[in-house]
Amino acid sequence: MQQLERTTVQLWEARRLAKYNDVPHGRLALLLLDNAAEIVLRRSSSAMMYSVDLHEGLLRQLDGIETAEAQELRAELEPKTLTKKERRAIDREFNALVDFVFGDEACSMDADLASCLKILHRYRNAAYHRDLVNTDVLSSAIQIYFYLCCKLLKNQRFWIDQIDAAPPAILEIFGEHPPRGSWPTGAFSSRELGNLVADWFLVEMKVDHVQIAAVLSDHLAARIDALEKNLDEIADYFPPLARPQALRLVQLAPKDPEEAAQGAPADFWTRPLPVTTDVLDGWKAEALKIRKMSTAHSALVAFADIESHVAGIEEPTEALIEQIDREVQMEIDLRRGK
Repeated sequence: MQQLERTTVQLWEARRLAKYNDVPHGRLALLLLDNAAEIVLRRSSSAMMYSVDLHEGLLRQLDGIETAEAQELRAELEPKTLTKKERRAIDREFNALVDFVFGDEACSMDADLASCLKILHRYRNAAYHRDLVNTDVLSSAIQIYFYLCCKLLKNQRFWIDQIDAAPPAILEIFGEHPPRGSWPTGAFSSRELGNLVADWFLVEMKVDHVQIAAVLSDHLAARIDALEKNLDEIADYFPPLARPQALRLVQLAPKDPEEAAQGAPADFWTRPLPVTTDVLDGWKAEALKIRKMSTAHSALVAFADIESHVAGIEEPTEALIEQIDREVQMEIDLRRGK
């Protein structure tokens, strides 16, 4: 119950911060939600580890026994155990933790939710470690993360389902009409109370799947438009280039002084490249399709798939634009005698 109380207070604070609907408070809400998701995942993981330990213990008892029955039992038990490397990854890496929990046979959550957790954790890392926030999609990310935290809470695995009175901090969120547990004296089981808390937050946050899909679609389409505008600016600076050639220049631009000293590659104009103008058009078409998706988490998965490719070409394009801007400014300064 104490663990659930801490998670409930954390979600309550994330909700309070999200209501400011600005970047400084929204960033903190995202950090709190990411931590809440990881904590609930780790509780499920700990409960699942009891079963893993049991199977590993049974497997050790078969050491030295080479009967047909023992080999058959060993083949059945081994897939239910973990190597030291796998345990270490689950303990240290968020993605491995997600895969472990969602890979359990008893897990009924959609695989798309696992992908969303990894995507949002990546956004959290950018916000936490480098203070980078996609302001246009922050509100949508918070709504989706609330939805995911509630789903995790409702599907949490328990080794022992505790039965006790609800802590005051949990009852407080329900206001004047707190629920009564199904056990004698109104006590709750951890699972029962966790489900009630998750359901309350799902209703309170009112996840707008249609709006989120629209926001993600518009954000991505706008970034592709900005990318094409930058490519046209590069083409204008290096006439007679057009957008296709500017896109080639961006992808084959030297990455360091040593590479620049070697000059342009011999197959500069013929080398097949991953991103062409047709690919850009395809990204834009896919971005517009996101608007028609009916669930926020499926929209986020589609968004992240395209966004990762867009980001990969945005970085060298923006770097070349900055270089052009510096050269233009230097030319202006020289003409002014600076």
